[in-house]
Amino acid sequence: MQKKLMLFSLLVVLLVGVFCTPFLARSLSVSDFKIVGILLVFNAFYGVFDILKPVYIKRFSVYFNENKKIPFYYFKLNFLLAILFSLIVFVVCFLFYCNIFGVLGVSLISLSSFFSFLSIYFISVIESNNRVGTSFFVRSIFIVILYLLFFLANFFGGGVFYLYFYLSAFLFLFLFYCTLSIRDIDFGISHKSDKLDTKEVLHTLELNVFKVIIDFSDRLILVGFFNAKLYAAYLALYDLFSKSNIVAQYFSNYSYPKLLANNTLDTKHKFIKISLVIFILMVFVSLFVSFFSKQLILLYLGSQYISFFYIIPLLSLMAVFFCLAFFTQVLLRIEGEFKLLAYFYRVSAILGLTSLIALLFFEKFNYIFLSILIMKSPGLFPFFKILKNTLSSLKFNILIFFMIFYINLMVWLSFQSFLTCVFYSLGIFCMFLLLSIKQKTEIRCEI
Repeated sequence: MQKKLMLFSLLVVLLVGVFCTPFLARSLSVSDFKIVGILLVFNAFYGVFDILKPVYIKRFSVYFNENKKIPFYYFKLNFLLAILFSLIVFVVCFLFYCNIFGVLGVSLISLSSFFSFLSIYFISVIESNNRVGTSFFVRSIFIVILYLLFFLANFFGGGVFYLYFYLSAFLFLFLFYCTLSIRDIDFGISHKSDKLDTKEVLHTLELNVFKVIIDFSDRLILVGFFNAKLYAAYLALYDLFSKSNIVAQYFSNYSYPKLLANNTLDTKHKFIKISLVIFILMVFVSLFVSFFSKQLILLYLGSQYISFFYIIPLLSLMAVFFCLAFFTQVLLRIEGEFKLLAYFYRVSAILGLTSLIALLFFEKFNYIFLSILIMKSPGLFPFFKILKNTLSSLKFNILIFFMIFYINLMVWLSFQSFLTCVFYSLGIFCMFLLLSIKQKTEIRCEI
């Protein structure tokens, strides 16, 4: 049943995300479409601050394995973090988007974020009990409601209606998760009898801070350098290609509690093989959409955005890179390697953001996508390192050669420049080299 619910949720989210955006792009003005795009960015932004979710699931799984209910006292920490992260959202909105939404809009978005963060405890209870499909089903219904409310807000004249309806969607999400999880919570236990692993919490917090930089710094910074039409197209296409990662995300979330319960070499190898299949399928899909990028952007956003077709191969390449992060999170977390996982995110975020700012300063706009690629690749190095220990030398070398060819082809389809291909390849190679050297250095220091 859970697999069927997960498959249904996957199809719903893909269909709604893929087919609603073209209608929004054609029926809304550029400014309204930009507002909806920013709200969808924040919807994704809330998902990044799931700091306690993997730690909760790891801890709650023990309770369910012992046929016990989840103590309510864990909710207190979740509540405090919800307040903290909502304040962060308020500051980000006020600094970057107050001129678009106003103080009322910023407050409504922050309140929406509060209910999103508050849901994490209840989501963790549901997923720890191997009801990942149920959790995703609720999320898919939420996505449907969210897009319907956008259309309804546009019918009422847009403006502040987008924000009020946006808040109502998150209220629905929070109440639904509460209702589904309430039977598995022991409200009588309100004081601490055990505690979470502090190191795992801190490393997960560090990971999520850098995940915010990875996911959103490009969209926050580029708003000041891209014109309104290019920025709207970038947001819409980014949202489309982030949807392509939903298969990797769903599979990883579904597998994580199961691997915690049955952490054997066979189950891990099975997970790695399926991950590799998903990765290769994504590569072929990205090649297909890149060869037909003009037709895709014409169909998806309309003729007014067709001049920006060149960003499609690069965004699809980013999606392929980032899908590996979902797999490596599962593989490293089940081994308790929270610190190592946070390290890969830290290096990717710092290198990508630093080079992005430098390239913008020197006005090297063709190369800023390399910086964004670096930011989106925290799972690239560890996943291929895992594959090196899993595949034969011949298969691994063939895969590496294929990846080099694939990356250069995607860059060529965007810029049609040999020097740009070389620059991108060298940038990714240097990051691989730096990660390898730094990791070996850290291991020696620990020894």
